[in-house]
Amino acid sequence: MFVKFLLACIAVFALWTGADFLFHGVILEEAYQQTAELWRPAGEAKMGLHALVVLMSAILFSAIYALLVSPRSVRNAILFGTLFGAASGVSFGYGMYAFMPLPYDMALTWFFTNLVEGVLGGLVLGFILG
Repeated sequence: MFVKFLLACIAVFALWTGADFLFHGVILEEAYQQTAELWRPAGEAKMGLHALVVLMSAILFSAIYALLVSPRSVRNAILFGTLFGAASGVSFGYGMYAFMPLPYDMALTWFFTNLVEGVLGGLVLGFILG
């Protein structure tokens, strides 16, 4: 079971890293450029820390599912991922919007990014962990 859990963590991490690149590096690129005064310059970005945050999130996401969801199934994993993604999307997307002068479209995209990543992460967990 530990090997499957480790595989699930790695798979979710890889999926979320790729999705982050797609959403933040491609889809939202122009929005980030238009709000450049809010972000660290590229040379000062803490990409190592970001990778660690995504890895820890993938591990915790997988652990919550593995330890607390029963019975484990693809259906329940997708439901778990959907709820997790929606909760984190509301917290991150709209939480940041409440305090930062962000364009609304960015907050909405952050919400949907988290939702999509949650659903896809749940799908991965469902196939690997059952």
